[in-house]
Amino acid sequence: MSVLKNKSKIINSFNLLVRANPGTELVVLTQGGIVLGKVPSDEDFQNNSALKSYVETIKIIKEDDDDKEDELPEVLGLVDVTVINGISQNPLDFIVIFVDQILGVSIGTPATPEQG
Repeated sequence: MSVLKNKSKIINSFNLLVRANPGTELVVLTQGGIVLGKVPSDEDFQNNSALKSYVETIKIIKEDDDDKEDELPEVLGLVDVTVINGISQNPLDFIVIFVDQILGVSIGTPATPEQG
């Protein structure tokens, strides 16, 4: 099994912990900063037209792909996102992170920097 698939399994296990502990979020560390959010539920996909469109596009790409050996990159989708970089906080409806760009994951509700 590839390193990215193992990484995806670890992230999925953290997501199960988030769902079992209400009030917590998935905390993802990337080179660009800290990303806080939750993995989308079926309801999130139905209520977010941009996210729904993204998923439908990926399905079409997979169906139309002639080279089945050339896999799409592993990704992590999050909703209700806050991206923290230094003192900057950027709220987003959703984000798709390429798994190979993830340095670490945790769960919790960390304190965010105060905007001055």
